Amino acid sequence: MSTSVTIVTTPALMLKHQRGLHVQNELHNYAVKYLEKTYGRKHVSRPFPQSLAAKKFLVAEIAGKFAKDCYDLDRWQANKIGLHSQGARLFLLTLLTNFGQYRKTLFKAFKMSSQEKMAYKNNEHGNNAKHRSWYRKGSLNFLRKNNSYKTISLPDNKQIQVVSNHGIKI
Repeated sequence: MSTSVTIVTTPALMLKHQRGLHVQNELHNYAVKYLEKTYGRKHVSRPFPQSLAAKKFLVAEIAGKFAKDCYDLDRWQANKIGLHSQGARLFLLTLLTNFGQYRKTLFKAFKMSSQEKMAYKNNEHGNNAKHRSWYRKGSLNFLRKNNSYKTISLPDNKQIQVVSNHGIKI
C-alpha cells in the first residue's frame, strides 16, 4: 500500500540537510585523500578494486576510518555523524567509480616520458593552462569552502519515490 505525502521544509529539516551536506563534503575530502595516498601516483601499479564486492569492502573500510578519525566512533552512527550510513556508502561507491576512471588517465600519464611530462607541465601544446603536474590530469579535486554538493545521496531501496518537487510516495 502506498500513500502520497507532502513535504514541508521546516527549520529543523533545513539544519539537518545542511549538516548532512557538510558531513558529505568532509567525507569527500577524506576519501579523496585516502584514495590518493593508497592508489595515487606513487602507487599506480597497486591493483585497484574492480569487482562490486571488493569496492563495497573498500567503501566500508573508508567509512569506518572516517567515523574513527573524524568523530572518534567505532562504527557509523547517523545521529552523531549527521549522515545516514547507506547514503554515505552510496556516495563513496560513486566516488570510487570516478576515482577508477581517474586511475585510467593516471596510468596513461604515468607511461609518458619525462620530456612529455615536462612539456605537459609547461603547457607547450596549449592543453594545460593551469600548469598542473602530469599526475593531476583528470584527478578528483578536494572541495573548498565555495565548492559543495547540493544534494545528499539516498539509497535506492524502492521504498521512497519522488513524484514532484513537493511530494514523495512511501
